[in-house]
Amino acid sequence: MAKPRRAPARAVSSTLSYACAAAGPRSVPPAGKQNQTSAADHLNQLMSIISIIDNNELAILAKKFRTAANPTEKLTCLIEHASLVEAIIKNSKF
Repeated sequence: MAKPRRAPARAVSSTLSYACAAAGPRSVPPAGKQNQTSAADHLNQLMSIISIIDNNELAILAKKFRTAANPTEKLTCLIEHASLVEAIIKNSKF
């Protein structure tokens, strides 16, 4: 029987050093870190809005808005609580 033909063995270190050279330097921060910063920014914005608005009034608005049967009633709810809606929009940077 004939022996199976195999490719010549390569040194593992030369393959790894080539891969490291091809990959380039690791100076770019991972993408996940940028998302964490923006999430923290969003949380800070929400906290500033919460500290400004009246939470009870917001709860009433949310309840009325959810129970509104049609767009006209939803618009009426927003008009009734215009000062709250204005405060949210004014302090929101989304």
